[in-house]
Amino acid sequence: MIKKCLLTTLLFLSLSAGSVFAKVADNLNFNGYIADEANVLKEQAEENINLTLDDLSKKTGNEIALVLLPSLEGQKIEDVSSYIYNTYKIGNDNKKNGVVLLIGMSEQQLNVYLGEYYKDRILADEVRDLVQQTFVPYFEKDDYENGVMQGTYVIADRVAKLEKKRIKHYGISNEGFNKGWLWLILPLFGILLGGIWFLANNKSVK
Repeated sequence: MIKKCLLTTLLFLSLSAGSVFAKVADNLNFNGYIADEANVLKEQAEENINLTLDDLSKKTGNEIALVLLPSLEGQKIEDVSSYIYNTYKIGNDNKKNGVVLLIGMSEQQLNVYLGEYYKDRILADEVRDLVQQTFVPYFEKDDYENGVMQGTYVIADRVAKLEKKRIKHYGISNEGFNKGWLWLILPLFGILLGGIWFLANNKSVK
């Protein structure tokens, strides 16, 4: 079970990837942008995530590969992420704008691996916060499918934000995403009410 001990790290493109990782990450069965070797996602969830990641790719040119492994088989998650990035050519080779979101289920580990394009654009602490706020609460309740979906969408949103784009979130109510907008709207609503109250009182004084 993935709890708050969930590990998240942030690495950049490595030029070398040893064949030692072939056993755990070679011959991944990608369906679109997803290789769910751990069978965490139902067919509909996988389709929705693929649609969302495809929307990201079409609007920004940036790509996210989501990989769920039943086990890392003793390999470091950072090294496996690097191997997947290089072997499966995630993102554009010239721009180096790919992202690998890798989850090792039995090891309770998660890694967000960013290509060189994101260096100094997205900070490690920011990614860790996003993971703690999205993946972890769902995983603590053993709700892995929704955790993967919500977490992947938030990471995709952050990537899209770099290009000043907004992407569609397929298959969810957007409740979690709308909360952020709610906190932005409430202060404005308060200011509006305060303005109405001020004008009403000024009229009554006159």
